[in-house]
Amino acid sequence: MFTKHVTHQTRSGQERAVLRSKVPSPPFPQQPPRESEHFTVKDAAARIGVNKSTMWRWRQRGIGPEWVVIGGCTRYPREAVKRYIQSGERND
Repeated sequence: MFTKHVTHQTRSGQERAVLRSKVPSPPFPQQPPRESEHFTVKDAAARIGVNKSTMWRWRQRGIGPEWVVIGGCTRYPREAVKRYIQSGERND
């Protein structure tokens, strides 16, 4: 820990001594980013090779890869997207 004395000028023009100390923060453990079990709509669309709006249209029609809603957000399970791509089915 170290302490630094800084002079600060107030609105009235007076100088005031300010004591600032810096406490080094503990290092965060370096963990690789965890891959989610689900794709966002954008990521799923990119993997399948269609536009996000196509994904929305497929959901409305009940076609395309299976999807879930998590916390109010539409997500596509990785395995469902993988199966859909492997099936070669296109619902354009």
